[in-house]
Amino acid sequence: MLDVSDEETVSKVTKGFDYFAASLALVVMSKDEIAVEMQRLVELVDKFRETHSMTDIMTKEKRSALMSRIKGKDTGPELVVARAFRSAGYRPMRHYNALPGRPDFVFIQARVAVFVDGDFWHGWRFPLWEHKLTPFWRDKIRKNRERDQRNFRKLRNAGWTVFRIWEHQIEHDLEACMERIISRVVDRAEKRTDFD
Repeated sequence: MLDVSDEETVSKVTKGFDYFAASLALVVMSKDEIAVEMQRLVELVDKFRETHSMTDIMTKEKRSALMSRIKGKDTGPELVVARAFRSAGYRPMRHYNALPGRPDFVFIQARVAVFVDGDFWHGWRFPLWEHKLTPFWRDKIRKNRERDQRNFRKLRNAGWTVFRIWEHQIEHDLEACMERIISRVVDRAEKRTDFD
């Protein structure tokens, strides 16, 4: 089997097809026979390009096994934020299913929802790097972003304050992220108790 992760091999195969096509022209064949052979060759090249559009160093089975291990909750950044809330004395609900988008952290009384999003999966600054992706990943991340925006809109329309913390923000300045959220939680909780 060809090593399609090696660009040199792919280049050689493509050049081989070109040489084959050129050699057909040298052989004495009728125009119809040449046309049939050329059509077959074009179909072979198209099929090769379709099946090898995303060069990968892993087999489909290995890639599938790897992708299945990616967690949807309790990711590293989420656990960092959870520890920060605990150390500040807060115990928000986790992965609250009753709200759109299942926020990672929810302060019900203050009506504050917090999403901790990975830079890749949720497309931080996506327009700057989407051109580097294959159509499959481009569509997947675009749909993730659209779904996120729909969920945020639903929550805001229902009177919730929505915070989105990006993975790089947690790594860069967790304290600033926590201050923003906690100050809003305290402010909203105080306002809600004023009306009770």
